Amino acid sequence: MLAILAGLGILLADFVLENQESLQAQVVGMLATAENQMATMSAPTPTPGQDPMLCLSRANAAYEAGNMSVALDYYDCAVKGMPNDIGVHYQRAFLLITSGYEEEGLKAAREAIMADPTAPHGYAIAGMALDWLAASTRRPELYNEALAYVLKALEIDENFADAHAFLAEIYADQARFAEAEIAAQKALEIDPDNYKARRNYGSVLEYQADYEGAADQLEQAIRLNPKLPYLRIHLARLYFVLGKVNDALDLLLQAVQITGGDAQSYYWLGHGYLQYQGDYPSALSNFETCVEVDPDYRPCWERLGGLLIFQQEYDRAANAYARAIDLGSTRPSVFYYAAISNQLIGRCDNAVNYARRGLELAGLDTETESDMRQVINECRGIALDTPTPDPETESQSEGE
Repeated sequence: MLAILAGLGILLADFVLENQESLQAQVVGMLATAENQMATMSAPTPTPGQDPMLCLSRANAAYEAGNMSVALDYYDCAVKGMPNDIGVHYQRAFLLITSGYEEEGLKAAREAIMADPTAPHGYAIAGMALDWLAASTRRPELYNEALAYVLKALEIDENFADAHAFLAEIYADQARFAEAEIAAQKALEIDPDNYKARRNYGSVLEYQADYEGAADQLEQAIRLNPKLPYLRIHLARLYFVLGKVNDALDLLLQAVQITGGDAQSYYWLGHGYLQYQGDYPSALSNFETCVEVDPDYRPCWERLGGLLIFQQEYDRAANAYARAIDLGSTRPSVFYYAAISNQLIGRCDNAVNYARRGLELAGLDTETESDMRQVINECRGIALDTPTPDPETESQSEGE
């Protein structure tokens, strides 16, 4: 453990972070907690009636079949009875992240570090979680923290292919493309059949507008692991850009069939029908199905709200935006349309509340700020023309 702490100090000294001291304190503090927990951890106590090995077997079977929600339920069961098994923690965290639950995935990754602070897995998957969280919440300061964790994983094991794959994605998200390509190629040199490396190499190429090359990498990734929905979703997004709309929709329909219906696939089906075919009824149907399948999947509530306000269903739109905000949305446009939809149905108290909260958000552009202030100033019972969001441009991708 002392060697790990010393190594982390060297790692953090190797690159400059704006919040270097606080980051070092945070990660070193986590390792100190892990050391104490490892020393005091009692024997596993499975939930009565639940055999952790049976749970793990069922989790792995569900994963191989592509049913990720069932797999996660059983990994949750397995990890309770196998608290020191790094493999179970790692797989659980990875599935949470790729299913669109970055916060929960980060928590699971930190539990993985606690499970075995000497293994690279927990640090690597924590880096992936932070990278995806940075993209989904528009918090670029998290990329450096993600980098710290992945570099720590590689300090422990320089031949851990997954860590190189995650490093490639972090570098790409920071527009460090030369380093990203080196990291992706290193991952594939270590493990040519690593689907995470293929997918992330595709991301590196995508950032550089090489969509054909990116699609080729994703196609290879799917051949290596044909059941993971997040791979099909990513390839579908590339096909949309390449104008292969029908192929993209087919991929997403396949993902729904494989998983039995997952929120992310329904989200992207709705996006495809809306953005590329102008099929509003099909888009609405898929966003509605998305929130039925998973009432906690925030991106679908955001898009559903946009479509409903476009169709002048202001009461339902207000409820959809309220749900998105309750689930943690930080998009200024969501707060604006939450405000305006409430205003249009006479709920001025709610409208002013959302507008004022929206004014406090980071990344607020001048136009949206002006619109919010207008809601506050005019929400006095004065009739307004209906402002309508453009549902074909109001889009958001998860895990970007």
